[in-house]
Amino acid sequence: MAFQTANVNDEQNVYKKLEKLSVQLLNYLKDPSQEYQIKIFLKNLCRDLVSIDSSLFYLKDGYIFNTKTKILYDKDNKEVKLTKNEIKFMEIMISKKGEFISSSFLEYTIWEDESISKDCNKRLKYLIYKLRKKLPKNSIVNSYKLGYKLVSIF
Repeated sequence: MAFQTANVNDEQNVYKKLEKLSVQLLNYLKDPSQEYQIKIFLKNLCRDLVSIDSSLFYLKDGYIFNTKTKILYDKDNKEVKLTKNEIKFMEIMISKKGEFISSSFLEYTIWEDESISKDCNKRLKYLIYKLRKKLPKNSIVNSYKLGYKLVSIF
């Protein structure tokens, strides 16, 4: 599973941080009139949880891609099998988080020198087609002339 890759010390650190955050949340909840502050706190909590393990990339609908192990987990925390090129695609998209990446850049980075001698556009489109079936709906967004972007929840 996604979190099983962490060693015991990392898990203990995560639990300590979560415990500290839950105490802070309880302090806010004592005075429910501070709704705005609670919303800010929850937003910061989400950001902090992501920073606890930066090797995890959170997609929509509970999907997680672990950049260290290069494994995609679905909403039930089950491993989703990815091909070598699908993993390359995910790594490229995550490295440029939130940015559109051109088709030509993706083609060259995934197929390297082969993309110079061959037209890899059909291969890229097929790769994205297959990957979209494995990811939550609308996780890969494309824009004419801009390229593709991977949507994360943070």
